[in-house]
Amino acid sequence: MNLSISRNESRVRRANAGRLRVLLSPTPGSELLAVWDRLVDAAPGSDVAQLSCWARFREGYGYRPLYLFVFESDTLLGGAQILHRRVPAIGEIGYVPYGPVITGPDHIRPDVLDTTNGALAELARRRFRMLFVQPPRAAHEISHHLTTLGFRASTADLAPAGSLHIDLDPDEDDLRKMVAKGQRRRVSKWAELGVEVRVGDHDDIPLLARMLADTAAHRGFEPLTEPYLQRLYSELAATKRAVLFVGEVRGRPVSASLVTLCGATVLARIGGMYRSEENRVFRVPAAVAWEIIRWAKRNGYRRYDLGGLGELPLRTLVDGAPGDETSWDGADRFKIRFGGTAYRYPTPVEMIRPWPLRLAYDLSRRFPGGRTLVRRAAQRLRGGRSAAAP
Repeated sequence: MNLSISRNESRVRRANAGRLRVLLSPTPGSELLAVWDRLVDAAPGSDVAQLSCWARFREGYGYRPLYLFVFESDTLLGGAQILHRRVPAIGEIGYVPYGPVITGPDHIRPDVLDTTNGALAELARRRFRMLFVQPPRAAHEISHHLTTLGFRASTADLAPAGSLHIDLDPDEDDLRKMVAKGQRRRVSKWAELGVEVRVGDHDDIPLLARMLADTAAHRGFEPLTEPYLQRLYSELAATKRAVLFVGEVRGRPVSASLVTLCGATVLARIGGMYRSEENRVFRVPAAVAWEIIRWAKRNGYRRYDLGGLGELPLRTLVDGAPGDETSWDGADRFKIRFGGTAYRYPTPVEMIRPWPLRLAYDLSRRFPGGRTLVRRAAQRLRGGRSAAAP
């Protein structure tokens, strides 16, 4: 396959003896993008970062989309939304967040996997200086296959190492029983204590920004800016891909969580809270999370993902290693009190070329300053995914 492409044109190439064809385009058109969005929605482990609305949002921050689609006849079977930009002194870098997306009735078809990943590998060699890929949840075969094509495991922290999701198929009473006892006792008392959770709107984004800044100051990370949150919410809410929940005590907002919607999953993407007496006493973030669970179930979603877990709880809950919950981050302890199943994402992979750039990249990670630069670059690539605060 030759997948070279100019700025304003598409290339179509055939693979596997002409049975599958690859379309590569920055502007595939609204009808084809609608087909792509439906495929992403139908794929297990899907995420809004592969939807066209996410690409439109990220274009406001200098990232351009490049679409790689794999067809059999006129049926779209897989592909990837690649977000890319030019970086001074480096060149073109690209990122595939929670992709590529490859569907099948029971499993990923090997020929579609070969064609999709093969096209990504050729793009990595011919077009990009750096290409990072974070496969979607449970798609470990995609990650493994890419390593056979010249990619290597990435330590750039482009996504959480894993997360925790709650199966919403049980009825509400059974879901309540999964909640830790201390949390469960509060569920029936929040209303009488004046704790309410409402669905917010665009006017509540400044609230979310202030709560996130308060949480960031307490936990020591860089918060997303209000303009960033405004743009994200405007783009995703317009296509019904985001909902904002605001927790209040006697009418005073003290906690908020922005969730994104894709396929059968509601994901806690960005959250914050004030360090207030109300939150300490009434545990309003827990009330927000519980109301999200109820809302998601009522609206037909089948999974609530709490948006990331740290390495220490993953080692214990997924890998079976011994661990002490008291040493875990407070946000992680908050999440596991709702029950659910912990899981690891597939290993992220990268291809960096030519070799002098790869060597410089590897050397930079040996020093604190270099690691800080890589971490900041990764945060910009992934678009600020952060979990709800405890």
